[in-house]
Amino acid sequence: MVNSHLPSDHEVRVLVTVKNGRVTSERVLAQREIIASMDSFVELALQSGIFRDLANAAKE
Repeated sequence: MVNSHLPSDHEVRVLVTVKNGRVTSERVLAQREIIASMDSFVELALQSGIFRDLANAAKE
């Protein structure tokens, strides 16, 4: 990438915003960071049972 602030000497995961074919921003992702849409996040949370666990904890 031209004018990138990313390190060139090792591998990184990057979230990139492109507008009209040009990079407008970039952000290096943390090693354990996950990017997902809200719909995907809610679906994963429902599948994991976290909402059920939270509801049960609130009742106690």
